[in-house]
Amino acid sequence: MAGFFGPTVVFDQAKKKRSFRNLLSPFSAENREAFKLSKLSARDLAVAPRLVSLQGSSVVLVKNSKAGCTTLAQIMYFSKTGRFLEQQIHKDTQVLIQGRMNALANLDRVRNGNGFIITSVRHPETRTYSAFRNLILDGTNRSGHKHAKAIRKFGFDPTKPEEFNFDVFLDYVDRSLQLDRYKTDRHWREQCINTAIDRIDYDLISRLESLSDDLPRILDILRIPKTDWNKIKDARFNRSPRSDNIGTPRQRLRIQRLYKADYEAFGY
Repeated sequence: MAGFFGPTVVFDQAKKKRSFRNLLSPFSAENREAFKLSKLSARDLAVAPRLVSLQGSSVVLVKNSKAGCTTLAQIMYFSKTGRFLEQQIHKDTQVLIQGRMNALANLDRVRNGNGFIITSVRHPETRTYSAFRNLILDGTNRSGHKHAKAIRKFGFDPTKPEEFNFDVFLDYVDRSLQLDRYKTDRHWREQCINTAIDRIDYDLISRLESLSDDLPRILDILRIPKTDWNKIKDARFNRSPRSDNIGTPRQRLRIQRLYKADYEAFGY
């Protein structure tokens, strides 16, 4: 957590474990990798553990939370197995090359431009609202549980109207971004940071709103047989409830201010 003379927020990366991991680093592969990761810059550390690759494939996915990354990871899994994974796809390391143990190797591939590099982005309004519903209001994403205590100190109250609590959530986001843009929770961290758009030469940046238009290209580069395309084209994972009324005009203007860099980077 971090406060600096204000309410605390919970960051994506916890510093408190780093010194302990440093002491253990010579004794296990996991801790050696954690030690190496701790040497990365904050902006590289925001990206490296979220990279996904496949054995024998040129595709490298840069995951951008709350913007279709679960669907794309599942499609990558399908390309090797012919099925979707029923368990948590972001934990899989049997098929997908991802996670902290593979972060540095994946990062080297991206830095060297060695692969077909893809990511997905989403309109900041719908992405922010999705994060609010999925992690905070409904609590259907386990990643949101760590914020429960901290966001209550900002005034979050499940008995109060959604408009009130969305204001509280935007306060929480604003505070997080003010304290540290790079360590802000990845689900509402700026997409330009999640994707390192200023440093990665992408082959494809797909908008979630038109992902279906890009699917044929993605499926083709993954060498998925066309006979399987119908199994994939309508598949979506980790969806939040749809809403035709995302915040008030005032709240939408605030999202535009908070995510100005994303609007500019991705043309929303």
